[in-house]
Amino acid sequence: AWLARQIARLRIGLIEDGTAIGDGLGLALARLARAREEAGADAPRAGAFVILLTDGANNRGQLTPDQAAALAKSRSVPVY
Repeated sequence: AWLARQIARLRIGLIEDGTAIGDGLGLALARLARAREEAGADAPRAGAFVILLTDGANNRGQLTPDQAAALAKSRSVPVY
């Protein structure tokens, strides 16, 4: 039910066309970090993870997928 609600919130066309896998993952990690800071926690949220949906063709963005994956690993955030 939670996942269905989150998918219903998705909006297509908010950003320019292209696939920026690294930037997308980096944004997810930044939002998890911000949520942690707002909660006043020093450690990552217990059970935090990212589900990455992509067509697999990275053709945009500043952060490479490998860089973003390394950042997720350093923060102990699993990416599925």
